[in-house]
Amino acid sequence: MTVQVGFYIDQEPTSRSSQPQPEAQLFEWTGTVVTVESDGSCKIVYDQQPNVVRQLPSDDEEILIMSVDLHLPDLTRTRVLPPTTFNSVDLRSGVRYHIYADGGCTVGDISPGASAVTLIDTLSGAIQEFSIFNANTTNNQREHIALGGAITLAHRLNAACLIFVDSLNAAKQVLGLFNVMDVHLLAIVNASRLVLAQAPQSSIHHVLRKYNGATDALVKATMQTQASVGDTSIFSPGEQALLHAKSVYPKTNAAKTRSIRSNPNNLSAHPASDITMDTITLEDVLYLRTLPTWDSIPIESAPGWASLVNESIAQLLAAITKGDFALARTRYLYLMALPALFLPRNKNFSFIALSIRLRKPSRRHVLAAGAQSLHNRFSEGVLVTRACEVASQGFLRKAVQLLFPRDVVDLNNQATFDAFASKYLMTADASIPIADTQTLPFISPDIVRDAIKNLPPASASGLDRWNAAIFKAAVYNDQSIVNNVAQLARAVLSNPTHFAPIFSLVRGVAVPKPNNGIRPIGIGGFFEKIISTISVMADTSGNVSVLLPTWQRGSGVKDGVIDTARAIRNYHDQGFYILAIDGRNAFNELGRTAVKNWLSRRKHLLFTRRLYDLLYTNPTEVHVQRGNVWGKILTNVGVKQGEVSSSLLFDGPASDAITAPIVAKSHDFFGIHDDLTAVDKNPAVLLDQLLDIEAAWLAIGLVINRDKTELICREEPTYAIVDKCNRLGIKLIRPTSGVRILGLFLGSKSFIANALHQKLLESLQALEVALQTASIHPRITLALIRFCIVPKLLFRFKVQHIADSLPIALQFDEALNWTVRQALSLPATVDDDVMNSSFGLNLPVYASLLEKLTKPRIAPPTAATATTGDLGRTDPQHLTTRRGTRLDPVILEANPADATVLRKHATLSERLSSSAAATTFLNPIAPNTLSACDFLFWIHTRMLCPISTASRCHCGAAVTVDHLLSCTSLRGVTATFRHNLITSSISSFLNTCGCVTSLEPRFYSYSDGSQRRPDITVHVFPVPIVTDVTVVQDTEAAVTAKIDKHGAAATARGHVFIPFVISKWGELHPTCHTFIAKCLAHLDPSTRHILGLKLQKRVADAFVEGSSAIVRNFFANPPAGFLS
Repeated sequence: MTVQVGFYIDQEPTSRSSQPQPEAQLFEWTGTVVTVESDGSCKIVYDQQPNVVRQLPSDDEEILIMSVDLHLPDLTRTRVLPPTTFNSVDLRSGVRYHIYADGGCTVGDISPGASAVTLIDTLSGAIQEFSIFNANTTNNQREHIALGGAITLAHRLNAACLIFVDSLNAAKQVLGLFNVMDVHLLAIVNASRLVLAQAPQSSIHHVLRKYNGATDALVKATMQTQASVGDTSIFSPGEQALLHAKSVYPKTNAAKTRSIRSNPNNLSAHPASDITMDTITLEDVLYLRTLPTWDSIPIESAPGWASLVNESIAQLLAAITKGDFALARTRYLYLMALPALFLPRNKNFSFIALSIRLRKPSRRHVLAAGAQSLHNRFSEGVLVTRACEVASQGFLRKAVQLLFPRDVVDLNNQATFDAFASKYLMTADASIPIADTQTLPFISPDIVRDAIKNLPPASASGLDRWNAAIFKAAVYNDQSIVNNVAQLARAVLSNPTHFAPIFSLVRGVAVPKPNNGIRPIGIGGFFEKIISTISVMADTSGNVSVLLPTWQRGSGVKDGVIDTARAIRNYHDQGFYILAIDGRNAFNELGRTAVKNWLSRRKHLLFTRRLYDLLYTNPTEVHVQRGNVWGKILTNVGVKQGEVSSSLLFDGPASDAITAPIVAKSHDFFGIHDDLTAVDKNPAVLLDQLLDIEAAWLAIGLVINRDKTELICREEPTYAIVDKCNRLGIKLIRPTSGVRILGLFLGSKSFIANALHQKLLESLQALEVALQTASIHPRITLALIRFCIVPKLLFRFKVQHIADSLPIALQFDEALNWTVRQALSLPATVDDDVMNSSFGLNLPVYASLLEKLTKPRIAPPTAATATTGDLGRTDPQHLTTRRGTRLDPVILEANPADATVLRKHATLSERLSSSAAATTFLNPIAPNTLSACDFLFWIHTRMLCPISTASRCHCGAAVTVDHLLSCTSLRGVTATFRHNLITSSISSFLNTCGCVTSLEPRFYSYSDGSQRRPDITVHVFPVPIVTDVTVVQDTEAAVTAKIDKHGAAATARGHVFIPFVISKWGELHPTCHTFIAKCLAHLDPSTRHILGLKLQKRVADAFVEGSSAIVRNFFANPPAGFLS
């Protein structure tokens, strides 16, 4: 390297000082560094004296050095590896191709810019340059386009390449280490990721700008000349992705006016900043519905959000109390729009917290994207990223919907929209309200809590943007919201005519059906769902089934579908004929007069009768988004779908119409809403019963869909039966074919085998897609597999015969283990038994569980039960729900593999005993605070992955993970680091829950006069809680030791000491749970439970992170076979 040195030479050195003497002369010499000594000094040959080697710092007393400037060589023109600050993999020497990428633009948000790439062939010394000019871009876009061009070039070279960039954000965003919030950048990033996946030999490295000078100069030259250089096709993936993203989400001018006011259906531009509680309109709500919104609330912002929600409900109640129902309806619209106004996805959480605190909605001008699927908007890589984002927030079901979307019905097509609209009927008959005048009783807060608890976590929203997670976040932080919601429900139900106009609003969604059919779904608002649930629960105490005949098992019967499917299968095995009856567009065609008449005969349903007046006396407005406009369809027929009340209000009149004599005609009879099934030995009886049901339903507006009504025959039918089925237009399912009823496959062996094989292929495809998320974070992959993909075949295994399911189960188990191994980089040395065991990953082995899964919870049909048609309403076994995913209890039990593993690895008995608590870090409770490396470390540790090293510990013992986790002689990162992480996580979490904490308090006095300090004091009322954290092998002894150490000092001050003891495998001692419960005792029980689980997960993550740091610090590099 070269050096420029400025110095003074004192001609007559009469004194030495920090300031030069007047007679001194200033020189600026340049030279070349020859050698660098161990003490930091160097030898320089100056250009001005090429024959003399001088030292720097100078040893000449007459020379006073004033400045030294190093001039580094342009490494983009050399074969020298530049110093890096970040590497996707370790920097490797000897790689032939070095690629430098850079991008930039002139001053301004949107301005001319360029991207450039320099390729160096270190073998031949050849240098190639590539650049592309763009007149309308941003700096970040140019950086990403440049990096994408470098990745594409590396892919084309089909050889190992080192890619150097000076934008750390671009590097980490492409590698999935940083989030990408801008949709334009996201499109470019995912285009780069798709190419990078095809160039596994290449790696990305970040360098300082001064080491990327030549490429930076190429960028500036390209901007100046506005002429591209070289083969610009390497930039095509990024440029095309950006162009497509801009066509979907164009940037709009913030100065645009509210054109939606003059044209309510035009969503081209609409600022949200001037919307207020008393001025919001339905057009505003429709516009805001099109904008992306956060699905969860960070704990730090939850108190402010709770206060905002409570204030909005209180203001709505105030308007109702004053009798100003026009204002009340406006404020209800504001309540609907609250998430869209204050939780915009294009703002970070810090901005959102400020917006909530100031009660000022953020200014947003976004072009509505239109009713397109995400698959039509972005590439597959973008969807994977977005799925990981929502999964990290805990919304696994929504992540699955992104990864495996249904086909989308294009409502922009006029013919398709007309077909959709035809599903909604409008008759001349006006709906007459029940018009009860009796005063409604007060609603118990317990009913509201139960209603909130039962809210589905990931259900589609109506015209608002509310979901269960953001509402529960508010309730957990302010329990007074429960009382306000109870008052709101009673006030709205007491005034149905005033609120009917806004409660009749639904969002129309078209769901594709087989054979190009359309299923119309009308989704009501969030608070409408809550009020509906409260109404039904208040009238029925949560037991809806008491209002329905025993054969109707669609409402209020747990596992009614499974039990019914098993009964149908058993009847089929016994040779019965089975008639499967389907209602046409049933929920949308049921006459509302029939609903009113059914409720009129049940005067004890006070709240549900008012609910009918609220929802169904006005025509329902179905709003459908069609590109940039909203279409509106009116209907005064049918009931909404997707609510507790909808099932009851349909099943009630629909079941009442089918009288007991009609039901008694067949041997047995079942109903799951509008799907009816009758069984009998005589098929003629079933066909006669069909005609009776058809006539009964026609009287209330329901029509039997004969095209989808099927008669399943166990043996070849007679000519008379075949002829009658043909005349009635009913499908005849012969013994050689098959059919699906309620998800059960019935028919020939070959039909069942083929149908189950198709379901297997769908599950295998799901595993393959989920594996793509492993590159972003394997924790998300494992959560998706365990809680969303594994249960996919669960229903089939429950209702099909074991002999039919076993081949599928064996294939799925094998594919599941292979996928998990790939996602977690597990070596072949890990046994399947270890991986499937409860102290491993607790994955189900379906082939071993089929007998438990198919065990009936009700008696098979007998003569006694067949006479009444009642299968019995035996309560099913409890199902555990996690984030909306139902897991069967047999899956959650210790796997059969446990005993096998313990026989192979007897030393694992300790880990097995603590497995239930130590698996906390596997659970998908947001947020995810573990890095992928730390997560994999602990997975590999639990899986008994060997450490390939002959090293010995600092204490002289042989190195094992088991030893390192408890050794007190380590250097560098030690158990103290892990201890501090755990302590900090406990303290910070409790602070967000409203608790005041003191770390290492000094206000305790010990009898021996020592200066000992516990870790945390939590200042809760009435008695503060004190704890000290430790991670040990013998937890019981540690509890006793900690109490002896700090208990007396805490008691002397009037505090309670509870030790926080964790085993070296991550098990929380019972005292930890006691500590958590005491600290959160001031909260509501349901809130305390949820926050307690989140605190346990925070502790588990801190424990894993600290343990990983201890082990990885011990080794200079992660040993082979331990971490990939």
